[in-house]
Amino acid sequence: MNMNIWRTYYADATCGRLDVDEGKSLYTIERPWKNNVPDVSCIPEAEYVCKPYFSPRHQAWTFCLVNPDKGIYMLPSDIPHGIIGRSTCEIDVANWAFQLNGCFACGVDNKNLPEYPNLHAVSNSAEARKQLFGWMTIDGDIEHAPAWTISIRSLDGVGPPPA
Repeated sequence: MNMNIWRTYYADATCGRLDVDEGKSLYTIERPWKNNVPDVSCIPEAEYVCKPYFSPRHQAWTFCLVNPDKGIYMLPSDIPHGIIGRSTCEIDVANWAFQLNGCFACGVDNKNLPEYPNLHAVSNSAEARKQLFGWMTIDGDIEHAPAWTISIRSLDGVGPPPA
């Protein structure tokens, strides 16, 4: 199965719509584009393999995006010596971009929330991630789920603004 994220860039966040095979969709949020700097930039536009991954940070199974040609690896130890790269670009839970460290989160809606009314946000992120993982797995078993292909693209085809 395949997934596509179509996104738009803003000063405070990168917002998108995640489309999954069979007409299913959710909304996404990431940090703004900052030249692919680890932990502070959104994930670069490209095709990725989305693999099951046990997150030591969250002590739970999730999915991790991987594309060595873009310098995105699963684990820090996977980054070749002498190469500047990123790792652990996970599907995370967050309603605002500032809650993320180079990962992306899903929501059931994309709207400003009352806690930070001037910031882009998604709502019900934990519920949305649970829904997404249900689509991606059999009986919620992330550890044995197949790898997926995910394509991240700009909605307008222009790409990220200069950082």
